[in-house]
Amino acid sequence: GAVAHGRLRKPGGGAVNEPVTVELFTVEEVATRFRVKPRTVYRWIKSGRMPAIKTPGDQWRIPGEAVRQEFESQVTNEPEN
Repeated sequence: GAVAHGRLRKPGGGAVNEPVTVELFTVEEVATRFRVKPRTVYRWIKSGRMPAIKTPGDQWRIPGEAVRQEFESQVTNEPEN
């Protein structure tokens, strides 16, 4: 995944001094990790199951934390054999 850099904003509008680094994944990267088609990831985004950010170039990026949470939810919901 790519890494985006930025600054957090305080609720009042001022920037926090510490820079923020967020790992971002493309739809294709997420689809590969979950062994699903990219179309499935787009459905997850549209339904709100997978939070995502739309770039100025109209591309979706999924924060690494959202990918980890989805993975953990799938692992904990798998039936035991």
